[in-house]
Amino acid sequence: MSIVFQMLVLSLSLHCLAQSQDGEDFIDTEESMLATNVFEKVSKMNDLCNPKTSCSAGGMEASAPPADHCDDKNRYFEKEIAKVVSTDSFRELRDSVPLEWTNSLQLTTCLRESQEAHGGPFTTCDANGKGLALRGRQAPVKTKHSGRGKHHASDSKYPYVSAEKACSSPNELSLMQASYSAVVDCLSQYMTGSDEPMPKHVLSEDIFSLISWESGFNMNAVSSTGAGGIGEFTQGAVQQLNKGVWQGMIKQISDSPKRSCQAIIKMNPKPYNGSRANRCEMISPSKGNPLENLLYTFAYQKDTRIQVQSAIDSLSSQNPGKIAYDKTSDYFKQRLIAEISIWGHNAGPAGIRVPLKSLMSSPEGQKCLRTKVGDGMGDLDCLENRLEAYVVQYQKNIAAKAARISEVKNYIRKMKDRMDTINQHSGSNIKCGF
Repeated sequence: MSIVFQMLVLSLSLHCLAQSQDGEDFIDTEESMLATNVFEKVSKMNDLCNPKTSCSAGGMEASAPPADHCDDKNRYFEKEIAKVVSTDSFRELRDSVPLEWTNSLQLTTCLRESQEAHGGPFTTCDANGKGLALRGRQAPVKTKHSGRGKHHASDSKYPYVSAEKACSSPNELSLMQASYSAVVDCLSQYMTGSDEPMPKHVLSEDIFSLISWESGFNMNAVSSTGAGGIGEFTQGAVQQLNKGVWQGMIKQISDSPKRSCQAIIKMNPKPYNGSRANRCEMISPSKGNPLENLLYTFAYQKDTRIQVQSAIDSLSSQNPGKIAYDKTSDYFKQRLIAEISIWGHNAGPAGIRVPLKSLMSSPEGQKCLRTKVGDGMGDLDCLENRLEAYVVQYQKNIAAKAARISEVKNYIRKMKDRMDTINQHSGSNIKCGF
């Protein structure tokens, strides 16, 4: 069996092997046997390898992670997900991503480890399927948590009913993998200005890191403020995007001839309502998630990237030939825009744009930009470390509370710590994020 064929069938296999809550197959027998045979072949290949190496597509270390044990308490999304993955539009989405830039088995491993590393809290939709389940006057709920992530039990300030972490079933992982791969492939040029492998790879790593920190790719992760979904969006952020980049992004997707873009359109993405009464729309698979929330995550990143790039461009135009950024490597430019924009997901576009512009025009910022790293100029770690002080000063200027200042300051640092854990558990030859 060729490696390319293994990759193709393995990307289908998570979907093919899954069953509904009642044990009813949602696949035909022939497809199920094909997927099962592929897993058996890969399993036998891995048995021949030494304990520290597993055979996989592309020669990269990866193995299909086992699904969490699904029981009556944590499989509450399974019927919704099973309906989605049984549709022709989902199958087209799943099969739409070119194999040359994605390793399906590696991505599945990364997603599974990201879910394991996140401790919640999690919630479900209310009985009407519109809002999130409110706790009301109930006592704080302590839920069981499986995984490595620090568990955040609900407290008196947490307004939603705490739920068990939803199990990572084959169907759920297939839905998440297909959605993420298609959105990255479709929107790479829109986000970075290029569809070349390097910018696409940087984009994928950085967005993966962002979502791993915010939700761990758990669809029903929420915060005490009501931010929900894999991108942890608040009501205000949704409304801002609806008035801004959302429509332009959807038009970009619709007009693109790329197969991944056309497959996304066939999934019929719709703008969130953005009201408190409709927050179920951010976490429910039947409401188009995780694809919908992924699209909002990319939309917010696009909005932030525009402002970050504008700040850098204005600085360069005001000081022609004097800003070292112009001489940095293309890779540094891609990483800078990506990681600073990721920081802006928490700080807000202005909360990162203003500090960045101040730092880059300072002698210490210029020194970071002129530092030679590898084959090109630009030391991103140097710039990010010094940017913390500028971010803190901005937050103080707008009278932010101490807890908020600390959160914004340490956002990227903590995200990288989380990714170190995920990368470590994913395998020695796998890098899931930055």
